[in-house]
Amino acid sequence: MPRIPTFLIGDYTIRPETPETWSFSSLNGFEDCPRQWALSRIKVPCFGGPIPQKPNKGSLEGILLHSLIECFEQQKMNLPTEIFRPRRVLLGLIAAWYNENVNNPRIDSHTMAGQVQIEEILRAFNEASSHVKMEARRPNNESTLDVPYYGVFNGAESWLRDPKSKLCGRADFISAGEILDFKSGVQYGHHIEQIVFYGALYLALTGRPPKVLRLVYTSNNQILDVPVPAMSELESTLHTIRLRAINVDQQVARGELPAKPEQSKCAFCSVRGLCNDYWELNHGLGFDKSPSQTLIIDYTPTVAAVIERAAIGIYIRDNLFGVPSLLHLPQEIVNAKGEQAARFRFLSLRANCTTEHVSLAFTANSEIYIKNS
Repeated sequence: MPRIPTFLIGDYTIRPETPETWSFSSLNGFEDCPRQWALSRIKVPCFGGPIPQKPNKGSLEGILLHSLIECFEQQKMNLPTEIFRPRRVLLGLIAAWYNENVNNPRIDSHTMAGQVQIEEILRAFNEASSHVKMEARRPNNESTLDVPYYGVFNGAESWLRDPKSKLCGRADFISAGEILDFKSGVQYGHHIEQIVFYGALYLALTGRPPKVLRLVYTSNNQILDVPVPAMSELESTLHTIRLRAINVDQQVARGELPAKPEQSKCAFCSVRGLCNDYWELNHGLGFDKSPSQTLIIDYTPTVAAVIERAAIGIYIRDNLFGVPSLLHLPQEIVNAKGEQAARFRFLSLRANCTTEHVSLAFTANSEIYIKNS
């Protein structure tokens, strides 16, 4: 069994600073669960800062695809006669990502880098790059603003910042009023909201609506042209999201950061190991009455749990789903953190259930959070 990331949680204060900007994802994320947003940004002693992100293979491949498109655009702008070699560049991007994440204690960056589907990313790149129109990377000439800093730039990863609020965004590609967003996964409803959000920022910067809003799904070569809202509708959208940004700013300043736990939502939360509300509601536990069903669960020992020491570690005997359960903690975990443990929190355990007992086991995604107070 590979090493199990184990973290001793010290004291921390859930009171992050008010951010300088609000993007589409951060604004929606805050409104979806203020506590999750806050826990992602506070300093936690065992991490020496904010809790590191725990990307999965799919999100990593999306990051690499967007970086490859940006490298392609930059080379074509700066060295137009030089042949772009996507495979060589992609391998360099993977190596760079590995080096940047080698010290992330929540992931095995070497294993994750080795799992990247290079051929699939290259196929997606070929699809995405066919939609890229090369133009000089300069502020859009249609901008009506007097301050050049707020100009809209043609090209990949174009930064959009509302001059009258904290709203911002980074469009995948902008060319002559056309805004493109590349998606490497499946289609979701919020994708349309996101690109309209970019359209509203474009209006704030230029005084004019964009000409095209286009979503490109590289997994199935699907193109979705989103109707560009009328000027009045975009202005209304811009006004609404500006008010939302003001509201969440005020919430952060007041320290109003409640949790909004829901089982389906919490299952994908990267900071649930720190969230007391999640553990108090036992959202990680579930049983569908099928004794042979294998479940992936989050578990913390109940008050009635019995902890037994042995030569090869610790056994936690408990009662789950009305039957006895057993979890074995390897000796290396006990040596590192065992004496300081007041409370264990186990993420992503496999539960092999029968009518007579539950056997808990660690998986490749398991993590252990230990409360020392």
